[in-house]
Amino acid sequence: MATKMLPLGPTLTALDKRDKKYYERLSDEDKKAFVPYLMLRYASNVEADQFFTEHYLTTTNELVNVNYWQLTKHPKLLWMLFSMVGAYQPQRHTWLKGPATRKGKKSDIQTALQAMYPAAKFDELELLESTLTKEQAKRFLNEYAELTKQQR
Repeated sequence: MATKMLPLGPTLTALDKRDKKYYERLSDEDKKAFVPYLMLRYASNVEADQFFTEHYLTTTNELVNVNYWQLTKHPKLLWMLFSMVGAYQPQRHTWLKGPATRKGKKSDIQTALQAMYPAAKFDELELLESTLTKEQAKRFLNEYAELTKQQR
């Protein structure tokens, strides 16, 4: 059984026009269909000039994204925060894609860095790898290979 989805068009228009009473006017069924996480993804991304793009992104982050997970049990409050994001004129909101998953084989340098820094996160290792020049990476790999030979 598929669940009902709240129509995005009227909801995003209400957000743009800062309609704070929109959530109260929804039927009980529509209130259950309101998914704040989806609204967060749409609200923070608009296809407009730089001013509006920055406004929606920063305002959504500052007002809604702060303590978002603690507020998920209060959809009316979340809607009121969402309604404060609007710029009083309709915008074209597009889906903001999440971060790409990291599937693939690690490079030799990443494997060596992981062995040297076992507590480091993948992002930190990528950042460290990006700071190395080709010469430094080669030297690091050679030293790592020597070290592993000595340990065997």
